[in-house]
Order: sequence, then structure tokens, then C-alpha cells
Amino acid sequence: MLPRANRLRDSKEFRRVSRSGRKFRTNYFVISATGNNSNTSKFGFSVPKRVGNAVVRNLVKRRLRSICLDLVSTTSSLDVVIRAERPIVDIPFDRLRVELIEGMKTLEAKIR
Repeated sequence: MLPRANRLRDSKEFRRVSRSGRKFRTNYFVISATGNNSNTSKFGFSVPKRVGNAVVRNLVKRRLRSICLDLVSTTSSLDVVIRAERPIVDIPFDRLRVELIEGMKTLEAKIR
């Protein structure tokens, strides 16, 4: 599980990152990221109802959390919101992992 120190929890934080952050878009998700003043990265996930029922949305969130658990150690000082799009349900986990990691590297280069 993603540690509490590495999670965005407040709706104000989600809005700030979603509105003012740099974005990386694929068919499966949109990553918004901004720099922060701490030494750790924080991740938040948004999976709307159009993705599927509660079981499907929770599966998507578990997959994203699992991938971001590995990214915590490689990224530094970022606040990240990942918003899932409907086709994310059909993508295999390995491909989702590769796309998310590539997206994070691209965004990190843009922000730095």
C-alpha cells in the first residue's frame, strides 16, 4: 500500500495539481503534476464512474497504486494526480505500467 505520507488526500490539493500542473495524456489516463517543497512525491487517483462500477474502479485504483509504489523511490518532490479514462480497464497491467512510467519520466523532465 502507498504510505500515507505519499498520498494526496485533500480535495484542495487535487484541484491545485489538476488545474495548475503540467499534463501528460494518453488514451488510458491523464497525469497532472506539479513540484512541491517536500522531499517526497505525493500521488492521488481519480477514477470516475464512467470507467465502470465500484469493483472495476477499485481494481483500477489498486493497479495504479501498485505502480506508483515503485515510482515513489524514483521521483522526487512532485505532487501527481492520475485521472483514469474508460479504456484503462482493457489494458494489460504490464502495458499500463510501461505507459505510466514513461509518462512520469516525461512530466518530470518538463517540470525540472
